[in-house]
Amino acid sequence: MRDTLPPELLRTFLTVLECGGVTRAAHSLGRTQAAISLQIRRLEAAVGAPLLDRQSRPVAPTPAGARLIGPARDLLRMQAACLEAARGETLSGRLRVGLPDDFAIAYLPRILARFAAAYPNVTVETRADLSERLVARREAESLDLTLAIKPAQGGGRALRVWRDPTVWVGGAVAGRADGAPAPLAVHPPGCRYRAGAVAALERAGRRYRIVHEGSSLAGIQAVVENGLAVTVLSRATVPPPLAPLPESAGMPPLPAVEVALYQRRPAPEGADGRALRAFAAMLAATLDEVLR
Repeated sequence: MRDTLPPELLRTFLTVLECGGVTRAAHSLGRTQAAISLQIRRLEAAVGAPLLDRQSRPVAPTPAGARLIGPARDLLRMQAACLEAARGETLSGRLRVGLPDDFAIAYLPRILARFAAAYPNVTVETRADLSERLVARREAESLDLTLAIKPAQGGGRALRVWRDPTVWVGGAVAGRADGAPAPLAVHPPGCRYRAGAVAALERAGRRYRIVHEGSSLAGIQAVVENGLAVTVLSRATVPPPLAPLPESAGMPPLPAVEVALYQRRPAPEGADGRALRAFAAMLAATLDEVLR
């Protein structure tokens, strides 16, 4: 490997992965496809290994490419911080961020603490809600950045998309062999987890009954912890002391969900725009660690 990796090549590499291909990356960066392809080849030559699996749709990283993603993002963030320091700039602004309740509980405190330490002059206002409502708020331009379970249709173009399995969560009550209906604790209609759970049970011919319905994940968790019901969550957001049920529990398989990160259009400019990009990068880096 050469001594240096030009930041512009790393930025192009990450953009290709984020956009899912060279064509969209070229559009995003305002360059030709040939120029993007040339930059990727230059980066691969510097690293000494292929970085992209070009047969995959969307384009996926090779093992070497996957190892480069985290350090590349870290380097670009450090470069931006160095420029701000050298120019005497202090990042400021106001952000309105929405995300599902389970992701908010699992990751938001960590992200807010890291962001506040790095950018103390940026005000971040957060809202936790069902993904369906968050997407509607984003489309109404009342949120600058939105993390949500991607709807089956619509939702608009996402900055990033991750895929995560959903899992049954509960206790021994789920595996009862007496033929009793499976007791469910779920969010109100419109929740993708609820829809996936009901569809899976109906396909399997398994009876069920809703014993608790509420918008609060804490309420659902309390019901499940006390052995009164089972629920469905993204695998990445199962809160301790709960754990995914094993296959031996006899619950039907569940679909995966796509977790999408959306940005308000048009993107804000100036200080607010820089703050949005910094928070989006930190949120994406956190999710890269937990969503595979």
